[in-house]
Amino acid sequence: MLRTVLTIHHIFAFQCFNFPARHSKAGEKSDAVLGHNVSLFQAATGITMKVAIVCGSVYGSAEEVARHAATLLQASGHDTLVNPRLALPDLLAFEPQALLAVTSTTGMGELPDNLMPLYSQLRDLLPAALRGLPGGVIALGDASYGDTFCAGGEQMRELFAELGIVEVQDMLRLDGSESVTPETDAEPWLATFMIRLG
Repeated sequence: MLRTVLTIHHIFAFQCFNFPARHSKAGEKSDAVLGHNVSLFQAATGITMKVAIVCGSVYGSAEEVARHAATLLQASGHDTLVNPRLALPDLLAFEPQALLAVTSTTGMGELPDNLMPLYSQLRDLLPAALRGLPGGVIALGDASYGDTFCAGGEQMRELFAELGIVEVQDMLRLDGSESVTPETDAEPWLATFMIRLG
């Protein structure tokens, strides 16, 4: 029975988020269309949670994906915290009920500089308040880099495991050599992620 319900929800989520992009004269997706589809998704799930979004970005693409994720989560009734320079005290003060990491990869497979302070604090302290929370990871990279493709995301997955955060969905890998709109490409994954938070 549970498997059947989830399957129906997955189909609904895909229909809500995988809609054709509509653009205004300025070339931006219509906010009205986005809001309508997200409202339909909210009505189907009824889930409300506090979701902290941890973001690691070099040139801004990962931050755009993180902020777009926050927009979708907020439109679905969730409370979100997103800050590219999030400090551990602020993260814990938010009292998150779920975590989402959105990060690119830099150098030889490293995390972006803006995420390293929080990453190091989390590894050193392993806050008990985060243990058992649901989470997920979106990784941005370039497949032409071979073994280091989305390595930053893999590091966040390993950190989540150390923290006891439960990944409710396989990591999403967004290939910059193929995608020019990563925030849009992440929407179907985010729809399923929101379902699985419940």
